[in-house]
Amino acid sequence: MANRKHINKTDRIKVLEKYNSHCAYCGCDITLSTMQVDHLLSIERFQKSYQKKGVDIDTILYYMPACKSCNHYKSDSTLDDFRKRLEKQVDVLMRDNATFRIAVRYGSVIPNPKPIIFYFEKIERNIK
Repeated sequence: MANRKHINKTDRIKVLEKYNSHCAYCGCDITLSTMQVDHLLSIERFQKSYQKKGVDIDTILYYMPACKSCNHYKSDSTLDDFRKRLEKQVDVLMRDNATFRIAVRYGSVIPNPKPIIFYFEKIERNIK
């Protein structure tokens, strides 16, 4: 397991404020106490290669405010892998979940597969 740097309260507040108290991925409202700090670049998978390139991933620049479910689901995935997993969810549910299939059959759930655009990407596009 990679070494994780302690993130002090001042820096945690800065991370939370990056996207106005929203999860960088799904956009839900989060608070300082519910936020988890995610590394945009996975320390588990890439720490050594980043260090060789002189990239310090333990900075505000690479910290993302995340809700617990997004942080857990993203785990040590790259953004592209995380996006692909999310985009496949409808297919996985149709394949693996009888309750979901019957809800679709009766029209109480309408599958809406679409490309995933993370909240922080939408915000950054609006700034440009």
